[in-house]
Amino acid sequence: MIGVASTWYFSLGIESVTSWAAFQQAFLNSYGDDKTPVALVLELSHLKMETKEKFKDFSFWFKTLFNRIQASAIPIEEVLMEFYITALPIPTAMWVKRSNAQTLQGVIDEAVKV
Repeated sequence: MIGVASTWYFSLGIESVTSWAAFQQAFLNSYGDDKTPVALVLELSHLKMETKEKFKDFSFWFKTLFNRIQASAIPIEEVLMEFYITALPIPTAMWVKRSNAQTLQGVIDEAVKV
């Protein structure tokens, strides 16, 4: 980090941020973009898992983006599940879809198992 972001980083108290997720949230609170809820939903719908990415890491990013969407703009559970499944590599997506999970968390748990 350089400039203002570097100053912000070094102003954080020792042990004030205890995890990557907490750091990310603090950074977004200070420097996050001003995307509309619709733009965030669109971004979530286009998210794709990278070839060598771990399922836990991808799931973390998916949930992080999901958590930035205002409650009034969150798509229904079935749509969220479809966003997640279609973001997975095709062989994994087929297995996850066969599991018939009923919730987004169930789909995520099944993907991590596969």
